[in-house]
Amino acid sequence: MIHSMTGFATYADQNNEYITEVNIRTVNSRYMEINVKIPEKLKLYEMEIRNCFKDFFNRGKFEISINLTPKVASNGLEINNNLVAALTSKISEINNAYRAKDPHAAINFSALDILMYPGVIANTSNSNDSIHELVINAVKECMNKLNEARTLEGDKISVFLNGHLDSIELMRQNIINRMPEIVEWQKTKVDDFIQQHQVKVDGSLLEQEIILLCQRMDIAEELNRLSSHIEQARHILKQGGICGKRLDFLMQEFNRETNTIASKSINTEITNSAIELKVQIEQMREQVQNIE
Repeated sequence: MIHSMTGFATYADQNNEYITEVNIRTVNSRYMEINVKIPEKLKLYEMEIRNCFKDFFNRGKFEISINLTPKVASNGLEINNNLVAALTSKISEINNAYRAKDPHAAINFSALDILMYPGVIANTSNSNDSIHELVINAVKECMNKLNEARTLEGDKISVFLNGHLDSIELMRQNIINRMPEIVEWQKTKVDDFIQQHQVKVDGSLLEQEIILLCQRMDIAEELNRLSSHIEQARHILKQGGICGKRLDFLMQEFNRETNTIASKSINTEITNSAIELKVQIEQMREQVQNIE
């Protein structure tokens, strides 16, 4: 299968502390271009994110944006209730001991005092590890979705290109079928000119000139090469993989043969066929630019 370089994907995920959303948009490019838009908190992961793209894709212009939102209900703090209970119990024991000596004596501890005691409040958030795993996994999942979208688009392009290859082959066959008639028409045209203007021409010389004329307008070699290019293009599309640059080069070869056919044409019908071939090839080339 082939892959288009054009596509869009989005993916959202969350853990106990954060919600993240990843959006990736890609268009065609001759090279690998990556534009990353992420919060300052994620800057330390930017190189890893870029490497993920380089490992996953071959070329294209990518725009990736990542949003990271902390969950309001989760602040990563946890109260050690067992320690609070133990502290409260000890405070009661101390107060009871003081009151045994002096009924009015007491040590006053506020809730804030207890919270400030070491170990009462624990930061259970392993923030960096939690963010790293969440974000990198989300990026990879989004890339998978993007690749699926690019594959679907690639399938459509493949159908489009094969359809145009069928059209080019049909036009090629029509030209081949018409060539004997066109050559005969050209000979008749020369004979009519000679008779009309009563030109005296040596028979053997006339024959040589007609042969040279036929050689100049002979496009059999170009038509054969065009057939070879069609088969090669079909093979590349069937093989799939990273084939955009090979197909782009092949489009240049298609154009070269068509230009030669047009330059050799001395018949309006062949000229029009060459123009239509160029239209078909140009439409193919535009789609080939989107193939990875």
